[in-house]
Amino acid sequence: MYITPNFVCFEFSSLSIGNSGKKFTWPIQDIQSVKKSKHHSYLPGKGSSLELGLTNGTVLELRTIIMRKEAVKDLLMQASKSGHSIQRIKITSSPHSPAYTTPPRPPTSSAG
Repeated sequence: MYITPNFVCFEFSSLSIGNSGKKFTWPIQDIQSVKKSKHHSYLPGKGSSLELGLTNGTVLELRTIIMRKEAVKDLLMQASKSGHSIQRIKITSSPHSPAYTTPPRPPTSSAG
């Protein structure tokens, strides 16, 4: 993934089935939201994917982002430099995720 002052560029690796060697470019102004994601919930760790929400409603999943935390930080910084704001969406744990905890139960009243 490459982030320039005005664009986000992504090239699918040769390991990506069906998209091998394809390059995509999106204007930073077209990106509404960014969210860290985990493509395979059964693998350990926090994942290495990003989801970009575009102004036209499309959600792009960019997988295997090296240094994902820095990529999000750089994307948000470049957007703010150009006067554009991108909503950062936090990951919510799923019931299958080890980080998931059951919500506390409300206290029960006992008559006694």
